[in-house]
Amino acid sequence: MLELGVTEYRLAKESGISRATINTIFNGKNKNPGYDTMLKLGLTLLNTESRNSSSSKTTAGDICAKKLIKMRPDWKLFVANTMFDLHDEITQMPVFDGDNLVGQLTEKSLRKKMTEKGWQNKKVKHAMEPAPPKVPYETPLERVSELLEQHTSVLVWNQSGTRITGIITDNDIRKYYKMT
Repeated sequence: MLELGVTEYRLAKESGISRATINTIFNGKNKNPGYDTMLKLGLTLLNTESRNSSSSKTTAGDICAKKLIKMRPDWKLFVANTMFDLHDEITQMPVFDGDNLVGQLTEKSLRKKMTEKGWQNKKVKHAMEPAPPKVPYETPLERVSELLEQHTSVLVWNQSGTRITGIITDNDIRKYYKMT
């Protein structure tokens, strides 16, 4: 069944047909499964094929969050904390020194610094993590997913490659697949 791009478990879960029934159909033991069963399986496989083919054409630029909120390394952590409060849907922000990407501040790295005395007056540069990877706008979704296995986010260059125009996190990937 993997040659169809789906596991038996996933087909059962998405179609509502039991794994035992699916197994007997695909092994040839059930030669007359019924119209409703075959319709459900066929529609599920069709949706899976559509999802698989669309994701291979989907690019980083198609799904990146265009709302890119940047920080500066010399900002105080109090300001950074306020930025996270104002944008509660955001869990990490890139840090730029002028036009140069120098790192990123995550909620996790900020939280670690907040346990230190006087954290509010410390600078973002003392809490930031290394910069996330950058990918071209046309990078396939599969490659972005691979990068997110090792990083909390991926930044996306615009089509001309002159500036960063978006960010992708696991949440963006999840939302994309939820809609397809």
